[in-house]
Amino acid sequence: MRWRDLAGALAAGGASIGAAALFGYSFGSSSNHAFWLPAVLERLSPGLYAGDPAVAAALRGPTFFYDALAVLARPLGLETAAALAWAAPAGAVGALAWAAARTLGSGAAGAALAALLVALSSLLRAASPWAGDPLVK
Repeated sequence: MRWRDLAGALAAGGASIGAAALFGYSFGSSSNHAFWLPAVLERLSPGLYAGDPAVAAALRGPTFFYDALAVLARPLGLETAAALAWAAPAGAVGALAWAAARTLGSGAAGAALAALLVALSSLLRAASPWAGDPLVK
C-alpha cells in the first residue's frame, strides 16, 4: 500500500468515526450497560458483585468482551477503554471500505465516496442508533 493510500485509509477511518459520533457516544447512558458493565466491573474488582445471580450468569457465558474490556480498562480507565472499543471498529469500517475500493481499481475520489457511503449506511454498526454502545459490534 502506498503512503497516499495509507493516508486516505486513515482519513476514511476518521470520517467513519465522525459519522458514528453523529449518532452519539452513549457510555453511561445506554440501557445496554446494565448487562455488560457489572460483569466488567466484577472482572476489575473480583467480589464486587459476590452473590449477584445476574452477574454470575453473565460470567458463565462467553466473556471475551468483558475480559478484553477489563484488560484495557486497567491501564486506561473504564470510560477510555469503552471509548476505544467503540472507536476502533467504527474507524475500521471506513478504512476497510477505502482499502476495498482502491483494491478494486477505484481512484481516490471513488474510494472516499465508498468510505462515506459505508460510514453513513444505517445498516452497518458504524452509523446505527447502537453506534455509541461499545458492546454492539
